[in-house]
Amino acid sequence: MTTWTVTHADTFLNELLNKGLEFPFVAIVGLEEGCLPSINTDFPRDEIQSVLDRERRLFYVGCSLAMRFLMVCGSCQNSSSFFNSLTHPNWQIIKNK
Repeated sequence: MTTWTVTHADTFLNELLNKGLEFPFVAIVGLEEGCLPSINTDFPRDEIQSVLDRERRLFYVGCSLAMRFLMVCGSCQNSSSFFNSLTHPNWQIIKNK
């Protein structure tokens, strides 16, 4: 088990403001249907795929900000469709019940 010691304030940043920045540890939380991706039922049907594509790109941008460690958290009961793209050998999926 790894113990982390925080010696300075944590930084929470919007993915859109971080272009070109990298961080030693990045945590992406809320990876579950309805949260990420978030689809508003008021969107016209012909725009839903473009919204999903944009949110997937933003998810990958967030992942690319990690220099050493990336933690992605979601729900087992309401799993995000984005989890389908996270496969071995690049990802280790740990299910905690």
